[in-house]
Amino acid sequence: MTVGLDPGRDKVGWAFVGQGRELLMSGIFPAGERALFWQGLRALAGDVNALDAWTLETSSPMGGASSITAFVVGDGTCGGELAASLEEQGFGCPILRVDERGTTLEARALYWRLHGPSWWQRLLPRTLWVPTRPLDDLAAWAIAMRGMAGPVE
Repeated sequence: MTVGLDPGRDKVGWAFVGQGRELLMSGIFPAGERALFWQGLRALAGDVNALDAWTLETSSPMGGASSITAFVVGDGTCGGELAASLEEQGFGCPILRVDERGTTLEARALYWRLHGPSWWQRLLPRTLWVPTRPLDDLAAWAIAMRGMAGPVE
């Protein structure tokens, strides 16, 4: 399982992505709760609900932190700081940095793939469809998929 992280000044999107690039679980945590999130990530081995406070999407049961094979962090705002903090945690897996340009648009497409538009939204042009929540977690999914595709030059 790969964990994608979309860093930001105020909030951080996260997504657990399976080998088939499917979304397993995702959410958003306030940047100030980073230490609590790392604790929750460690606690996943014994408590599958350890990240519930920050979870927005879930589609399948999760393994623990021991099943994480890599972290993929976007290189945007606060990305270096988040990657350094992650490195300090010593999870024992590679930490990849990828270009996160365009992931917000990818996140919108992923949102509509998961939550189809209502009947009335289909009457509007797609550019006017507005998701009902922040999409940082789905941007993290897009970031994870970029990292899974191989090194980014």
